[in-house]
Amino acid sequence: LPEHTCRVLVCGGDGTVGWVLGAIDRYKLPTPPHVGILPLGTGNDLARVLGWGKGYRDEEVSDLLREVEHSQLCMLDRWEVKIEHRRYLGLKRGAKVLTMNNYMGVGCDANVTLNFHRQRQSRPELFPSRIINKFWYIAFGAREFIEQSCQNVQRKFELYFDGVLQKLPQLEGIILLNINSWSSGCIMWNNASDDQFHPSRMNDQQLEVVGLYSAFHVGKIQVNLAEPLRLGQASEIKVIISPAAPIWSHSQSTPRTHTHTTYTHAHTTY
Repeated sequence: LPEHTCRVLVCGGDGTVGWVLGAIDRYKLPTPPHVGILPLGTGNDLARVLGWGKGYRDEEVSDLLREVEHSQLCMLDRWEVKIEHRRYLGLKRGAKVLTMNNYMGVGCDANVTLNFHRQRQSRPELFPSRIINKFWYIAFGAREFIEQSCQNVQRKFELYFDGVLQKLPQLEGIILLNINSWSSGCIMWNNASDDQFHPSRMNDQQLEVVGLYSAFHVGKIQVNLAEPLRLGQASEIKVIISPAAPIWSHSQSTPRTHTHTTYTHAHTTY
């Protein structure tokens, strides 16, 4: 990369964008490039909030490069997720550190996404396009609706906002949001004029946390017939899970953990 600031167009989904941002972090470049997105993934939630669209629409390459050239700079919070295992027989496993750009789930939504990811990893030939991928996601969601594997999942974890333990209603899942687009464009944090919460922003050094009552509730959210339960906002979130519950943040699932979040920044364009 040149020594002066340049612009990089990432062609792929949210996972590909995260990989590129992670590589930029690892090399600690003195002038990190500004990153634009050509959305080729299934959900493309990060591309949506940055204004790059919900998917590629056969635009001319010259038009895309012109958009990148004239795009404006914005900052994106990137959250460090530290997963610590509890001791067993006096032994402690090493902590695992991940980076979250979009959102992280615990419970029913995480279970659906995790099953989708495992199936795609083991049988990639069954996932040839975005449309087929979405049908698979619906199928795994229907199975979760029938099985209700995460019923009363709030009993399995403690949730802390900036060190304060939260009292939770009966839920089947929670989602920690860095961006206000989830599961292919669902808006998860709507604000009223007299609201007690701040609007959701991707560069305010805060996460929004919402609750899900059931897999059926998730389905209603996805077709704009319901909204998630807003639980709060915080700059540091801790989740203590015991016994096992599904966790998902694009690439990982880990049972019986302490999970902490802190943030860094990335240079993106819109």
